[in-house]
Amino acid sequence: MTNGIPKLNFIVPGDPVGKGRPRFARGGKFVTTYTPDATTAYEHKVALYAKEAGAEPIAEHSVYLEIEASFLPPKSKPKWWKELANKEQISKTTKPDIDNIVKIVLDALNGIAYVDDCQVVEVGCIKKFSANPRLEVHMEYTPYPTRDMV
Repeated sequence: MTNGIPKLNFIVPGDPVGKGRPRFARGGKFVTTYTPDATTAYEHKVALYAKEAGAEPIAEHSVYLEIEASFLPPKSKPKWWKELANKEQISKTTKPDIDNIVKIVLDALNGIAYVDDCQVVEVGCIKKFSANPRLEVHMEYTPYPTRDMV
């Protein structure tokens, strides 16, 4: 907490997962939509680590969010490349897309760290390689009230 404004910081170990596209299944004349299992499982994992860090939904403030997604380097790369990647000096320019990483975090924290993700007014995200794969989330409530509170 800085100047009475709450902060939330937590780390989810392992390779980050991006939000999967909705899937469709036909059942007779009807089509149903569902979220892929990997997406649902990772959202629950992010929510669990946020709760363990003390997340509580606060409606009175808007939110700044910083996300750092660190992935294991591929085994197929040369030794020199892996050494740089393990020192977190190489950006990840392959899948998952950065917007899907942001979306899975926003959806996972909905109702956990804020009432609704419309409270999030600024997001920063970095994708990189690392010897320590993880998802780091740094969240800070702004000193400004939400639109509904004004």
